Amino acid sequence: MDNLISIQTVSQLSLFGLLSFLVYRNTKSVSNIPQFPGGSKIFGNLFGLLHAFRDGTVHLFFDLASKTDNPIVNMYLPGISMNGTKLISDPDFAKQILALRHTEFVRDERLSALFKGICNYALFLIPSPSDQWKKHRKLLQPAFGPTHLRNSFIISLHESNELMKVWEGYTDKERSEIELTKALNFLATDVIGRVGFSYNFHLVETLVDPGVENKNQKYLLQMAKAFPIRRFTPKFMWRVLGATPEQIKGPVSYLKGVIKDVVEDKEQKFKENIVPVAAKDMDLLDRLMENSTLGGKFEKSSFDLFTQEELEDEVFAFFLAGQGVREEAKELLNGEKLTYEKLNDLKFTDAVIKETLRLYPIVPALQKKSNVDTTLGGYNIKKGDNLSILVYSLQRNEKYWKDGNEFVPERWLGEEKNVVNGTYLPFGEGPTNCIGQKLAVIEMKTVISTICLKYDMELASAREDLKIESKGTLRLKNGLKVKVSRV
Repeated sequence: MDNLISIQTVSQLSLFGLLSFLVYRNTKSVSNIPQFPGGSKIFGNLFGLLHAFRDGTVHLFFDLASKTDNPIVNMYLPGISMNGTKLISDPDFAKQILALRHTEFVRDERLSALFKGICNYALFLIPSPSDQWKKHRKLLQPAFGPTHLRNSFIISLHESNELMKVWEGYTDKERSEIELTKALNFLATDVIGRVGFSYNFHLVETLVDPGVENKNQKYLLQMAKAFPIRRFTPKFMWRVLGATPEQIKGPVSYLKGVIKDVVEDKEQKFKENIVPVAAKDMDLLDRLMENSTLGGKFEKSSFDLFTQEELEDEVFAFFLAGQGVREEAKELLNGEKLTYEKLNDLKFTDAVIKETLRLYPIVPALQKKSNVDTTLGGYNIKKGDNLSILVYSLQRNEKYWKDGNEFVPERWLGEEKNVVNGTYLPFGEGPTNCIGQKLAVIEMKTVISTICLKYDMELASAREDLKIESKGTLRLKNGLKVKVSRV
């Protein structure tokens, strides 16, 4: 039996290698796009990508494409993208793909495969510009209007103060050392839960006793590990790495169960007409239910409304979707409380956030797929070709950014804030840009200014431990430890 299994395995690998070679030869012969450096005729750049995934340096591996001085190169990845993925490091190409010619370059359906068994009907997964995508975008838009943005500020401020209360209890030297990454992740999760569907996960409260495990966070971490595995490894490896729908069914079922319970409770209240009347009292779920088959607006056709599964998936997706500052805040507030109206006056804080997102975009590459046979700057693009816009590379390229690898928030102030179109894409661009970007910026500005007004921070992590890793998104590999003290 063991011999039979070995023979089957060798046979499968042999056939995979032969097929990969034939596809590689055909792709190279018909394409006028330069090939990504390195790789082999059989396995292309697959092993290079797998090594980068293991080391958490996928963003640096992709960045090699921008060093070739070619605006586009082809990375051959058998088992992931048999015809190769076109890596884009030219701002004009990026703008054409995302905005000017967005109907020719649509969302890559492989993104849906990454969320199989997790979420099917979220805006960022639905092929665009399909009728279903247009429906979801239209129905979601009111949930990110001015009233709800103001409400997100109120909730962010409240949760920030809750975190400050926890820190006030850290009086001894040992407990004054904070795992800042964990604290801010917990804070963001609590804010998203309350803004999205009036549910408090109470993660910040668990920071009082780091030894207490919270089931919500446990399941979130288990589920999150599956995404980068699915993104950067061939499908036949998912089971070995624990990323199949069956293997993450437990965490997904638990978290979806939380949302389902909230939806059913809201549905009952809608039926009993016990619903918020004022827009300021409504959360995102209230808004979505107004436009769902559960909410009662039946003057619309059923196609124009969210089904229960679509509604639950959108809420779930929303849940899944984080010294100069102090001086500015002190001068602006002059002892008064931070208000929503004063957020826009925090110019330097805004510059710090923009510069951080420039150097460390959460999503270092944006994926698209060609919907037609076409060209980009004379390069042939076939229908079905996968394209990856290298956000990390574009936002650091010194052709477009002076001192592109340096943290210079002042570049966003005064006359220096001119930006070449297509070189700053932390939230994407065009019709499919991030619908929640304003909400995200409000949360960041509120949290940062609140913390900096009340606490000094001193780096506690060793500098050599401060490493950025990319496994789907950019993050600090070892977290960030700081020592906090009251101002």
